Amino acid sequence: MNATLQHKTAESINSVDSLFSQTQQLIFSLGENEREEFEERASIMEFDGGLSREEADWRALRIILENRLKIAV
Repeated sequence: MNATLQHKTAESINSVDSLFSQTQQLIFSLGENEREEFEERASIMEFDGGLSREEADWRALRIILENRLKIAV
């Protein structure tokens, strides 16, 4: 593997790790009601929708945060 490809691969891995870490921090910061809604949505997307756990978590979190923004406006 050439040096450029190795560097780009390392950057991609670091980006994914960073996104995962940020997602986990946001999930941890959810209130009790939001957390329940998040868990339910993520579970449905994972088991009924066939998504990976990471993808289901990310999509469920996005919905929760979008709802939070709608309430704030």
